[in-house]
Amino acid sequence: MGSRPAGARGLTTSSSTTLGAAPSTTSTPLLTSALSTTNPLHVGFSTDKGGNTILVHWFDKQENLHHVWDTDIIETALTMLYGSNVLAFQDEIMSNVTETNIKQWSSCRNSMLACPNKYAQESISVACKWAYKDAPSGSYLGDNYFNSRLPIVQNRIARAGVRLASILNNLFST
Repeated sequence: MGSRPAGARGLTTSSSTTLGAAPSTTSTPLLTSALSTTNPLHVGFSTDKGGNTILVHWFDKQENLHHVWDTDIIETALTMLYGSNVLAFQDEIMSNVTETNIKQWSSCRNSMLACPNKYAQESISVACKWAYKDAPSGSYLGDNYFNSRLPIVQNRIARAGVRLASILNNLFST
Protein backbone atom coordinates (compact mmCIF):
# COMPACT_ATOMS: atom_id res chain seq x y z
CA MET A 1 0.00 0.00 0.00
CA GLY A 2 2.97 2.25 0.45
CA SER A 3 2.30 5.93 -0.05
CA ARG A 4 -1.37 5.72 -0.99
CA PRO A 5 -3.58 8.21 0.85
CA ALA A 6 -5.45 6.72 3.80
CA GLY A 7 -8.87 7.09 2.17
CA ALA A 8 -7.72 5.08 -0.83
CA ARG A 9 -7.02 2.00 1.24
CA GLY A 10 -10.68 1.34 1.81
CA LEU A 11 -12.38 0.54 5.04
CA THR A 12 -10.40 1.33 8.14
CA THR A 13 -11.52 -0.14 11.41
CA SER A 14 -10.58 0.14 15.03
CA SER A 15 -10.60 -2.71 17.49
CA SER A 16 -13.96 -1.50 18.82
CA THR A 17 -15.69 -1.63 15.41
CA THR A 18 -18.10 -4.50 14.93
CA LEU A 19 -18.26 -5.30 11.24
CA GLY A 20 -21.30 -7.51 11.78
CA ALA A 21 -23.37 -4.63 13.10
CA ALA A 22 -26.43 -3.76 11.08
CA PRO A 23 -25.79 -0.73 8.88
CA SER A 24 -28.25 2.13 8.90
CA THR A 25 -31.25 2.12 6.57
CA THR A 26 -29.56 4.79 4.46
CA SER A 27 -26.53 2.62 3.70
CA THR A 28 -27.95 0.62 0.78
CA PRO A 29 -28.88 3.66 -1.38
CA LEU A 30 -25.55 5.29 -0.60
CA LEU A 31 -23.56 2.20 -1.49
CA THR A 32 -25.61 1.66 -4.63
CA SER A 33 -25.17 5.24 -5.80
CA ALA A 34 -21.43 5.22 -5.13
CA LEU A 35 -20.93 2.18 -7.32
CA SER A 36 -23.73 2.32 -9.88
CA THR A 37 -23.05 5.85 -11.05
CA THR A 38 -19.44 4.97 -11.79
CA ASN A 39 -20.64 4.16 -15.30
CA PRO A 40 -22.15 7.41 -16.57
CA LEU A 41 -24.58 5.47 -18.75
CA HIS A 42 -26.23 4.10 -15.62
CA VAL A 43 -27.82 7.53 -15.44
CA GLY A 44 -27.95 8.01 -19.22
CA PHE A 45 -31.00 8.78 -21.32
CA SER A 46 -34.09 6.66 -20.70
CA THR A 47 -34.96 6.87 -24.41
CA ASP A 48 -31.95 4.69 -25.29
CA LYS A 49 -31.98 2.76 -22.01
CA GLY A 50 -28.63 4.19 -20.94
CA GLY A 51 -26.93 3.37 -24.23
CA ASN A 52 -28.26 -0.20 -24.37
CA THR A 53 -30.10 0.43 -27.63
CA ILE A 54 -27.19 2.23 -29.31
CA LEU A 55 -25.38 -0.42 -31.35
CA VAL A 56 -21.80 0.47 -32.20
CA HIS A 57 -18.74 -1.32 -33.50
CA TRP A 58 -16.09 -1.61 -30.79
CA PHE A 59 -12.98 -2.30 -32.85
CA ASP A 60 -13.95 -5.58 -34.58
CA LYS A 61 -17.14 -6.53 -32.73
CA GLN A 62 -20.62 -5.14 -32.45
CA GLU A 63 -21.68 -4.05 -28.97
CA ASN A 64 -24.09 -1.66 -27.38
CA LEU A 65 -22.65 1.58 -26.03
CA HIS A 66 -23.53 0.67 -22.45
CA HIS A 67 -21.47 -2.53 -22.70
CA VAL A 68 -18.56 -0.55 -24.12
CA TRP A 69 -18.52 1.55 -20.94
CA ASP A 70 -19.28 -1.31 -18.54
CA THR A 71 -16.77 -3.78 -19.95
CA ASP A 72 -15.03 -3.16 -23.26
CA ILE A 73 -12.95 -0.09 -22.42
CA ILE A 74 -11.58 -1.83 -19.32
CA GLU A 75 -10.95 -5.17 -21.05
CA THR A 76 -9.28 -3.45 -24.00
CA ALA A 77 -7.01 -1.49 -21.66
CA LEU A 78 -6.12 -4.60 -19.69
CA THR A 79 -5.22 -6.51 -22.86
CA MET A 80 -3.63 -3.82 -25.04
CA LEU A 81 -1.92 -1.60 -22.47
CA TYR A 82 -1.34 -3.67 -19.36
CA GLY A 83 -0.67 -7.17 -20.72
CA SER A 84 -3.63 -8.47 -18.68
CA ASN A 85 -1.86 -7.32 -15.50
CA VAL A 86 -4.73 -6.22 -13.28
CA LEU A 87 -2.35 -4.86 -10.63
CA ALA A 88 -0.67 -2.54 -13.15
CA PHE A 89 -4.11 -1.32 -14.23
CA GLN A 90 -5.05 -0.82 -10.58
CA ASP A 91 -1.87 1.19 -9.98
CA GLU A 92 -2.74 3.46 -12.91
CA ILE A 93 -6.22 4.01 -11.46
CA MET A 94 -4.71 4.72 -8.04
CA SER A 95 -2.52 7.41 -9.59
CA ASN A 96 -5.76 9.44 -9.83
CA VAL A 97 -6.19 9.30 -6.06
CA THR A 98 -4.63 12.20 -4.19
CA GLU A 99 -5.42 13.73 -0.81
CA THR A 100 -7.10 16.63 -2.62
CA ASN A 101 -9.22 14.27 -4.73
CA ILE A 102 -10.20 12.23 -1.68
CA LYS A 103 -11.52 15.37 0.04
CA GLN A 104 -13.31 16.58 -3.09
CA TRP A 105 -14.79 13.25 -4.19
CA SER A 106 -15.99 12.13 -0.78
CA SER A 107 -17.54 15.39 0.39
CA CYS A 108 -21.24 16.11 0.15
CA ARG A 109 -23.15 19.21 1.10
CA ASN A 110 -25.03 18.96 4.36
CA SER A 111 -24.88 15.16 4.75
CA MET A 112 -24.11 11.85 3.12
CA LEU A 113 -27.76 11.76 1.99
CA ALA A 114 -26.93 14.48 -0.55
CA CYS A 115 -24.33 12.26 -2.21
CA PRO A 116 -26.55 10.25 -4.59
CA ASN A 117 -27.77 13.44 -6.27
CA LYS A 118 -24.23 14.78 -6.56
CA TYR A 119 -22.95 11.51 -8.05
CA ALA A 120 -25.83 11.27 -10.53
CA GLN A 121 -25.48 14.88 -11.71
CA GLU A 122 -21.76 14.40 -12.17
CA SER A 123 -22.35 11.19 -14.17
CA ILE A 124 -24.98 12.76 -16.39
CA SER A 125 -22.47 15.42 -17.35
CA VAL A 126 -19.82 12.76 -18.10
CA ALA A 127 -22.34 10.76 -20.15
CA CYS A 128 -23.12 13.74 -22.36
CA LYS A 129 -19.55 15.00 -22.68
CA TRP A 130 -17.81 11.64 -23.14
CA ALA A 131 -19.97 8.53 -23.50
CA TYR A 132 -22.54 9.70 -26.05
CA LYS A 133 -20.28 12.13 -27.90
CA ASP A 134 -19.18 10.79 -31.30
CA ALA A 135 -20.97 7.49 -30.64
CA PRO A 136 -24.23 7.42 -32.59
CA SER A 137 -25.77 4.08 -33.47
CA GLY A 138 -23.76 2.35 -36.21
CA SER A 139 -20.54 4.22 -35.51
CA TYR A 140 -17.12 2.61 -35.39
CA LEU A 141 -15.38 3.22 -32.08
CA GLY A 142 -11.70 2.49 -32.15
CA ASP A 143 -8.40 3.99 -31.05
CA ASN A 144 -9.53 7.62 -30.87
CA TYR A 145 -12.61 6.84 -28.78
CA PHE A 146 -10.68 4.38 -26.60
CA ASN A 147 -7.70 6.66 -25.98
CA SER A 148 -9.87 9.65 -25.10
CA ARG A 149 -12.31 7.71 -22.88
CA LEU A 150 -9.94 5.41 -20.96
CA PRO A 151 -8.72 8.21 -18.64
CA ILE A 152 -12.37 9.07 -17.94
CA VAL A 153 -13.19 5.45 -17.06
CA GLN A 154 -10.12 5.19 -14.83
CA ASN A 155 -11.09 8.41 -13.09
CA ARG A 156 -14.67 7.18 -12.56
CA ILE A 157 -13.39 3.95 -11.01
CA ALA A 158 -11.04 5.91 -8.71
CA ARG A 159 -13.93 8.14 -7.62
CA ALA A 160 -16.12 5.12 -6.90
CA GLY A 161 -13.40 3.56 -4.76
CA VAL A 162 -12.88 6.74 -2.74
CA ARG A 163 -16.63 7.18 -2.30
CA LEU A 164 -17.17 3.59 -1.28
CA ALA A 165 -14.36 3.85 1.29
CA SER A 166 -15.83 7.08 2.62
CA ILE A 167 -19.32 5.61 2.95
CA LEU A 168 -18.06 2.47 4.65
CA ASN A 169 -15.82 4.45 6.99
CA ASN A 170 -18.80 6.62 7.95
CA LEU A 171 -21.07 3.60 8.45
CA PHE A 172 -18.65 1.71 10.63
CA SER A 173 -17.01 4.57 12.54
CA THR A 174 -17.41 4.61 16.28
